[in-house]
Amino acid sequence: MAKTGPGDDELLRAWQAGDDPAGAVLVRRHFDLVFRFFRRRVPADATDLTQRTFAACIESRDRFPETVGFRPFVLGIAHNQLLMHLRANRRRAAALGRARRELLAEPATSLSRAAASRRQRRLLLAALHKLPLDLQLTLELHYWEGLSVDEIGAVLRVRPGSVKARLSRGRSRLADILAKLAVSPTEAEETLSKFSVWANELRDKAYAKSDENS
Repeated sequence: MAKTGPGDDELLRAWQAGDDPAGAVLVRRHFDLVFRFFRRRVPADATDLTQRTFAACIESRDRFPETVGFRPFVLGIAHNQLLMHLRANRRRAAALGRARRELLAEPATSLSRAAASRRQRRLLLAALHKLPLDLQLTLELHYWEGLSVDEIGAVLRVRPGSVKARLSRGRSRLADILAKLAVSPTEAEETLSKFSVWANELRDKAYAKSDENS
């Protein structure tokens, strides 16, 4: 969704030059994006990890790569925070796994309530949850957040070719999982075919809600 006012690059340059209000605008503009990133995976710790991400972002404001936009850069920091969090909390892995399953399976948020309204969407959420984390992240960054291959590569710190391979492998694995979960091949095919449309609808609703609260 288009944003009014200065673009991210302009705000970032102003922030780096000492304009703290410009930095505050950047944080507000991308706060919901980062919070959703964590909310889908570690809901109990989403607020804390979001705060850590922006604290790290503030510390790194003078080291932003010129070739990377603010959005993929802050998601890259969020990705690192998530990995550090998971490594530091291996003993909580089972509990986190249960929380993620509950988040994906139950209508606990407005987004998941919309997703759970139809069986096909519930199937798709369940199938996504069964993917390895790297494939799940790649698919969600592409379909949910609308990032390009290059931007996803910057977030996950892999080459664009690796991103393309993950997207292809993720869609293929998703199709295999859906084939096992669905009651018929037709249901599996229809569910997968609606993936992009459904993800766009959820993203648009999230941005609309963000604009209403800004």
